[in-house]
Amino acid sequence: MLNRQTFHTLAQVNTPNCVSIYVPGYPSERGMESRSFLKKMLNDAADRLIQSGMSDKDARAYLFNGYELLNETERWQQLESSYALFIGPEIFEALELNRQVSPRLIVDQRFYLLPLISEMSAAGEFYVLALGETSTSLYRGDANSIQPVPADEQLPKNMESALQMDTETRNVQMNRGAAAFDTPIFNGEEMGHDHRLKQYKRYCYQVDQGVQAILEDADAPVVLATTDQIAPIYKETSDYTDIAPVHISGTPEQLSKQQMHEQALEIIRDFHHNQKDRKIEGFSDYDAKELASSSVFEILPRAYKGEVETLFVAEGQKRWGTFSPKSGKVELHKSRQKDSEDLINLTAIYAFLRGAGIFLVNQDELPNSSTPINAIYKSGNES
Repeated sequence: MLNRQTFHTLAQVNTPNCVSIYVPGYPSERGMESRSFLKKMLNDAADRLIQSGMSDKDARAYLFNGYELLNETERWQQLESSYALFIGPEIFEALELNRQVSPRLIVDQRFYLLPLISEMSAAGEFYVLALGETSTSLYRGDANSIQPVPADEQLPKNMESALQMDTETRNVQMNRGAAAFDTPIFNGEEMGHDHRLKQYKRYCYQVDQGVQAILEDADAPVVLATTDQIAPIYKETSDYTDIAPVHISGTPEQLSKQQMHEQALEIIRDFHHNQKDRKIEGFSDYDAKELASSSVFEILPRAYKGEVETLFVAEGQKRWGTFSPKSGKVELHKSRQKDSEDLINLTAIYAFLRGAGIFLVNQDELPNSSTPINAIYKSGNES
């Protein structure tokens, strides 16, 4: 399953003979074509491993798990999505992808992860928080579906339960002599509209504490499914940094999972697309403020330091070379050498792991299309 934990695991691998294979998806009646692509690429990977010094026997053993997949006939007959395989000395991952990919085989010092980054950025993992007065639910979603996240211990069941939890917390704090600032306390005459507003704030606070505990470092966007009255209160109350600006409007108890998924997916994709367009249009302004670059010599070291806010990468482009994290030195090679690795892929991995937004686009869509990589830096990190 493609999620951030899997991505992080793959991104940490840095060793010779990392095999990355991307297999395009086909309609079910042509599903066996994906199997044929995989078989060919596994054989090509074996040839490359042999050329690097492995024996034929060792190369076949190295790719054993990949060859085993070829025997799962039912899988290939039903498969319509694209497929990705990652094979290393002590790692094997086989992932179904939601976006279409071109057939690709890369044997390198690191796994080729750009297509995964693009998928996760556009509509990979996200969450839907259904916030109603009579129920509270959290769902994990992707391009295919949303599924409930077990949260009985972290989330209040409903608004009444949250208010009871809040009252108990305040009573404990008062008994312990705790400061009044530990949780939001809304004192004073609570009547009518003001009373209801304060209840909503207390409800949202208790829910947000649970959401924060569940998601921790998930770094995935959250779409709210709630009423137009509660949505702005939750956004104001929450400390979570990646709440979608548009919410699913309505009473969540009256929405089906399918309805919430369809609307959330549209919100996430529109948000990602609009964000890309805004960044492209504003690139020249960032450049004028020395907050942008189109040089891998500048971008790669700053991606490593976590200074890249947004990265644009031309699909299918590579730049071979080496990078020293210690010195920050980038060296480009005219052609692939024994110690080369793909610096475009490496830059994207560093940027993504450190929280940058990544956009995989056609070369002519880049703000500066004369190079395969453009970046906007975080403000306050000017060199």
